[in-house]
Parts: sequence; structure tokens; C-alpha cells
Amino acid sequence: MSVIFPPDYRPLLLPETMELAFNTVHAAGQRRLEASHLRHVAPPVIVKATGAPGEVSFGCNGVGFRLALPEDLSHWKAEKMKAYGIGAGYGLYTYTIRIDTDLAPDNINGPVCDRWDCIRSIEPEDSTPTSLAAAAERIYAIVLEIEKAVCGQFPHIKPSLPSAINIVHGEAALHTVRDNKAVAIIPGSGTSADIYLWNDVTGQELHIAALSISADALSGWISPAMIAMKVLHLCSVTEIFPMP
Repeated sequence: MSVIFPPDYRPLLLPETMELAFNTVHAAGQRRLEASHLRHVAPPVIVKATGAPGEVSFGCNGVGFRLALPEDLSHWKAEKMKAYGIGAGYGLYTYTIRIDTDLAPDNINGPVCDRWDCIRSIEPEDSTPTSLAAAAERIYAIVLEIEKAVCGQFPHIKPSLPSAINIVHGEAALHTVRDNKAVAIIPGSGTSADIYLWNDVTGQELHIAALSISADALSGWISPAMIAMKVLHLCSVTEIFPMP
């Protein structure tokens, strides 16, 4: 696929104000993350290459193995939690930008992908689908806060999100996201959740976050760019991360 702009599409922001608006998305989101007892830490710049699909690896003189830009931070997050001795109810998050050299850009995908990677320590008895649903609602509260901040800064941008997210247990069809506008899907296993928003501009679902739960941690990621696409009423992620 390729990036397609409908003939009647008119962006609500000029290119020179897009960066300002995306900074607002970031600032509002990070304020809420830190208010929910998540500590911000810097991500690793490079890691040891694993050969995983999409990994951007390279050699370095004097190093006997290949290095790579970080692809999966799951192990790194768990190690940081252990090193800092973070107790139940608290956690950490980091902001990363990933590069996928194999991905052909379209309206909701591009070679640049940004994420807040998050992890929170929990008690074993809290490893339940109910905890996943509560976490999805907390993430949606962040999304609403971001929309409020954006609309406050740019009054001509009107809010379009529902006041609450719809939690669906089991598989959900595309029309569920389209009809409800904001949906968290928890499959039958009850150990993961995916959060989607409906983008009316393109008629597509936006995968804004994913969660997984274990006996001692709730972990996942949130995409500021996908949230920005919704609240800024954008047609393509390349409006945030322009192609050269």
C-alpha cells in the first residue's frame, strides 16, 4: 500500500505548527504517566544484535559482535525494575523511536515508529483480566487528557473521542471499533489487551497501545503518533514523521 490523501482532505494544522502540536501530545501524555507512579528513564541507545525481524544492526571496530538499535525492550524493562527494586503499584517508562527498514509506508504505518514503553510491578493476585481492563481505562484517560490539551491549545480542533472506552472480552470485529470509536480488546486468555481508536478521516482503526500481564508485572507500549493521528484529525502518520 501507499499513502493516500482523500481529494477533500484539508489538514487542520500547518506543517510549521505540527511539531508544536506533537510536543503538546508528548507533554500531556508524559505528565499523566508520571502522575500514575511511573518513573521516566532513558532507553538504551544500542543493544547486542539478536537478528530479530526489522532489527537495524551494524558492526563496530573492536567489538566482536554486531550491535543494533533497540527493537524489543521487554527484557531491558524487567532488568531495570529488578535493579531499581521497584515495588508493587510503581513502575517506569521510556520513550523510544524505532526504525523499520522493511515496512512500506501507508497512511498508518511508516519506517519511523515511536512508543512509550511502560512496565508496572503488581502483586500476583492482581494478575487478572480485571487488572488489564483497569489498565486500559488508565491509558484511555491519558488519551482524553491529551485531546483536552490539544483542543485547549488549538481551539479550532474539536474533540471527537467518547467519554469512556469500551472493554470487549474475546475477539472483536472491525465494526466494533468503528461503532464505538475507542475499544480495548481482551482475548479469551485474559493475559493481553490491545487498544484501538477509530480514525474517521481515513476510515481505519488505529492501534494505539498493547498490554500484557504476568504474575508480577503489567507491561506494554503506547504510541504517541497514533494518538496524535486521532486527536489532530490527521490522514497519515507521515504528517508527523515526514518522509524525506
